[in-house]
Amino acid sequence: MKSSILWFALATHVMAGVYGYRLGLARMASEQLLKFSYRDESSILPLIPTQSPRITPNPAPCPDALSCSLPQAMAELGFRGRLDRWMADAESMEAGDVLAHLQSLRYQPGTSDGLIAQQLLLARYAELDPKTALSYVDSLKGFHHEMGKQTVISAWAAKDPVEAARYFDSTIDHVDAFDSSQSAAVAGTLAAEWARLDPDSALEWADSLPENLRGEAFGRVMAQLSQDDLGEATDLLSTIEPGYERTGMLQTLVDQWANQDPGEAANWVLEQTEDTDRLTAMESLMSAWMTSNPMDASSWLAELPEGEGKDSAILAMTESRFVRRDPEANVVWSLTIQDPALRTEAVESALGDWLASDPQGAEDWLQDQTAN
Repeated sequence: MKSSILWFALATHVMAGVYGYRLGLARMASEQLLKFSYRDESSILPLIPTQSPRITPNPAPCPDALSCSLPQAMAELGFRGRLDRWMADAESMEAGDVLAHLQSLRYQPGTSDGLIAQQLLLARYAELDPKTALSYVDSLKGFHHEMGKQTVISAWAAKDPVEAARYFDSTIDHVDAFDSSQSAAVAGTLAAEWARLDPDSALEWADSLPENLRGEAFGRVMAQLSQDDLGEATDLLSTIEPGYERTGMLQTLVDQWANQDPGEAANWVLEQTEDTDRLTAMESLMSAWMTSNPMDASSWLAELPEGEGKDSAILAMTESRFVRRDPEANVVWSLTIQDPALRTEAVESALGDWLASDPQGAEDWLQDQTAN
């Protein structure tokens, strides 16, 4: 359990990112060398009482040489080897050890290496004493504060989602606990972890949240279910009343499914979705499929029988980033829509985008079409 919690904190909040921290940037960070080791038997601080209202970090020197420089032996382990070592060391630490290393790390030059280390330490701190860990995070600023809150809540929810949810519920009306932009993201993180253990309870909790937080929480529950059990995910969707929460869950389900098996996802969208849902589902399907395998997506679309389903799929495909990068393809696909009103709207939009980005190219193409 501890390893999975720590790995989730790292993978979710560093590799995938929070608030726009992109995977590519995290991968570059992963290639660098972390500059510290967790183990430090000589610098254990007294445990901080859980009743302490706040933690005020004090500047601390490096507890040992390994905290300030990386020996060649650690460098030779490779990133995954170092990660396994750091996780094993963190799991053996008590609260005082964690705090000592967090304080030391805080006053070293900021690097992406340090960010990975910080999140692993905070995940361990959350296992030991989540409220005190949150108190420490409150002393951080900016991105480190935002990311730290999510890491602590995630690790806490993986261990005890009921208590984590109770804490979050008690802070919703407290301005200092979570800022407005952070609350929805934290609610989503908590819901996702809870859904791993008990999706029904996670959904019931998500439904009890204020309206501005429900969408993110519902979506994260669906994302987790879509990874674990697509059948259960589709059954759950059928029980949700129409509204923005259901729309978000539908988009998440189809996106996840399309990344696993786009052909099966496409069949489900065509056969099982209602008319009011089909265009939304198609947009998610084509966006994911055109990103992962545009040739297969185009071939599937070309073979569809004419009708409303195909028109929806073409319209959805023209909204994908892949097609929008090729303005001529965007216009040509739009012209194949059978419904006159939809076709006119799609062609006007595609030509408008082309004229805005490359007016000469668009005009040359129009002249060629007129000549032919």
